[in-house]
Amino acid sequence: GIKYYGPLDGHDIESLANMFEFAKTLDKPVLIHVLTTKGKGYEPAEKDPTRFHGIGAFDPGDPDSKASEGQSWSDAFGEILLGLAQKDERITAISAAMIDSTGLGPMKAALPDRVFDVGIAEQHAVSFAEGLALSGQKPVAAIYSTFLQRAYDEMLTEVCLEKLPVVFAIDRAGVTGQDGETHQGIYDIAYLSSMPGMTIMCPRDKATLANMLEKALAMSAPVAIRYPRGKAPALKSEPGDGTPQIIKEGSSVLIISDDNMLSEALEAANILEKNMIRDWKLVSVAVADIGTIKPLDEAFITYALRNYEVVAVVEDGVEEGGLGSAVCSYACALQSGCRVIKIGWPDAFIEHGTVAQLRKRYGMDALGIAKKIDSYSGGGSLEKKA
Repeated sequence: GIKYYGPLDGHDIESLANMFEFAKTLDKPVLIHVLTTKGKGYEPAEKDPTRFHGIGAFDPGDPDSKASEGQSWSDAFGEILLGLAQKDERITAISAAMIDSTGLGPMKAALPDRVFDVGIAEQHAVSFAEGLALSGQKPVAAIYSTFLQRAYDEMLTEVCLEKLPVVFAIDRAGVTGQDGETHQGIYDIAYLSSMPGMTIMCPRDKATLANMLEKALAMSAPVAIRYPRGKAPALKSEPGDGTPQIIKEGSSVLIISDDNMLSEALEAANILEKNMIRDWKLVSVAVADIGTIKPLDEAFITYALRNYEVVAVVEDGVEEGGLGSAVCSYACALQSGCRVIKIGWPDAFIEHGTVAQLRKRYGMDALGIAKKIDSYSGGGSLEKKA
């Protein structure tokens, strides 16, 4: 009962418009089959559609002219995983129609029989990973945060319920910026935290990612490693291993940050130390890298709540149900008397914009974070600061 028309030239606008007008006159379901060429009219994009699927600003006259800004998180992940896979034949990789975008291209070229592209079917990708884990393999599912939401049920009932060792490499975690509302990866901390047995890690640099990935592949339970879009920062300290680490010392205020927000947290600490006054003196602000979001390191959180007047939790995820909520719940149970501040993305859909623009707009940049800590702590020193 379905009427079919096509295939049609998807670049012939006039013919397509006529066909759509005709289709509206029919009183039955219509399937219009349209063929297009990705990047039509721009030769570099036609020749390399994968590379030009999602790309920042560039000179169209010389698309290769943009200087490299360092290795991306996706490429760093792919390089590390390939190295581990070459040492352990049980390691396999899965993606959902995004092999190159998730950094798996080199592994696909080197080990083609151990990299699987299941198409645009994230649910199947997770179920397939379950099957590989049951057969003794070490599957790594590399999927964008926003797309992994489609496989919530499979993660919960097929992986977590079965306590299977599947590693989820969650690319584009946190606000991704210009991909818009549907692509903001700010929900994974909240929904993964509700899954029994799930471990959630967040690396601050490539070396830490390597340590976490190796650790995750050695575990006998599901692990999620989340990292943002963009360039992996250069190593500025000893690499982390998943345990909380004090990155900057301080005595009165402690900012606990996930790794996506660590640079903003460090700058916020500097702003506070120059401007925030408590008991007639400037505050001393420490910054900690949480490393592992779940399970919560209760020994470290207990130490934080008992040794600082204020603990602020900053995360590149929704404020409700995330790391901050977990720390608040623990603080209530401990009855520490410490003031705990949650700083995350609001209960709203975050619109299109660059990451920098969105962080400033929602008070998630260094100054915004500093203002929130100052305000929620009973201050006001930063209220008039631009």
